[in-house]
Amino acid sequence: DRDISDMIHRLNFYSSARARDLREGRRGGTFATNLRRLFTRFFKCYILRKGYREGGYGFLIALFAGLYPLLSYLKATLEDG
Repeated sequence: DRDISDMIHRLNFYSSARARDLREGRRGGTFATNLRRLFTRFFKCYILRKGYREGGYGFLIALFAGLYPLLSYLKATLEDG
């Protein structure tokens, strides 16, 4: 990605695609499950995969990786087809 704006755009694009899949009946879990995934995915990307070595971009990548399942779930639940 060229900048943070591109990263946000990509997160939005992929979470919208996942939300469409969830609306079509694919399993997406509950709100609590997806909230837990935010923290576990962030921990996995930032700590276990050593994203902290990348500085601010590593933090953003880990944050967006964590937000992806929760954002997808919320889009599938709250948005009309």
